[in-house]
Amino acid sequence: MTRRGSSKGEPATKPVRYTLDLSREQHRFLKRFAFDAETDASVVMRALLAVLQRDKALAQRILSDIEP
Repeated sequence: MTRRGSSKGEPATKPVRYTLDLSREQHRFLKRFAFDAETDASVVMRALLAVLQRDKALAQRILSDIEP
């Protein structure tokens, strides 16, 4: 298992596994997207989370979509 640290000198931390249930269509889309990008689906998901973390406008849009 690899340890990941940031380029800002933060200490490396052990990754935490997270399981996500997807519909067949979501799974197919993610796999094809990753395949076309010649990467793994987990890399795509980490990139999405990084964008969500730094893009406050996107975070607000997501919150609007998930709030009841």
